[in-house]
Amino acid sequence: EPALRAVEMAIDMQDAVQRLIAAWRLRGHAVGFGIGLAMGWATVGRIGYEARVDYTAIGNVVNLASRLCSSADDRQILIDHSVARAVGGKIPVAALGMRRLKGFDEQVPVYDVGTRSARSDVVSDQSEIGVTS
Repeated sequence: EPALRAVEMAIDMQDAVQRLIAAWRLRGHAVGFGIGLAMGWATVGRIGYEARVDYTAIGNVVNLASRLCSSADDRQILIDHSVARAVGGKIPVAALGMRRLKGFDEQVPVYDVGTRSARSDVVSDQSEIGVTS
């Protein structure tokens, strides 16, 4: 269940980073941390030329994850429809509606995942993401 594991890791990351950020805020720094996750096909491997080679991922899903990350507020974990369907019922998610994201012609459905500390506030409407019991 890669989507479930990715969301659980994002929640762990968010909780850990928020503890670190608290100390920075006490010092007067404005720091935020938002996460974006998308699931789909990507091209992964060594990309570049002889003088410079990187190992990376490219593709529409990589761009979507990046745009979700850019759109996420501090403490927020945004996921796409594919991730929301894959975690259906196992992790509470809240539908945020359609968003226009840079580089995408059509609006994209976006969902929010609560961190452990905020999970009780997150509503899970599985019918909204196409999950049936």
